[in-house]
Amino acid sequence: MFTYIIPPKLESIEIWGTFSDFRYLELAINCIMMKSMVGETPNDFLSNFSKIIDLSISSQENTFIEYGAPPNFVTDDPDDPSDKSKHHTFHLHRVSVNPIDLALSIAYLLEAVDKPYTDYLEKGMVCLLLHTVYDAYKEYCEYSLHPIDNAQLIVANNSYTNIQKKYIDVLKRFDKMTEKQRNERFESLMIKLEK
Repeated sequence: MFTYIIPPKLESIEIWGTFSDFRYLELAINCIMMKSMVGETPNDFLSNFSKIIDLSISSQENTFIEYGAPPNFVTDDPDDPSDKSKHHTFHLHRVSVNPIDLALSIAYLLEAVDKPYTDYLEKGMVCLLLHTVYDAYKEYCEYSLHPIDNAQLIVANNSYTNIQKKYIDVLKRFDKMTEKQRNERFESLMIKLEK
């Protein structure tokens, strides 16, 4: 399962998960790209998202050690010698993504999920990510409509090359914004990609 953290300046959305979570997600994204982009221009949003995941899980800098165990290891008796919950540790990895990139990457993944070439593992990993990302955007965008809904409209109504051309300008505006402006104007930034 994935979880998220919104950094104080709202410059990114941090997605946290185990090494296995991210390895399967990266595999799913790469498989979706290979199947869907045959004969088409490579999708930079998806390939960059995949690279960010790979870099994050390859580095120990983006990890946090979690203590505990899955519920099936925990017993009700605190003196039970078979209770292994206190001896279990695992690493959580952080993948930090720009919110505009994340919304567009998710929109392209959602478009691919409905295609017949996407298998159940790929769909499952995208749905797990989507569940976390929807919650993250609810917290991130206090005033906006849901950015993934915006991103899906953008992807549906615009060619990939048009979105790419507008993206750099929108990203520059986003980088110059204060925390308050990012909170209030995120929707208007997404709309600029659509026009």
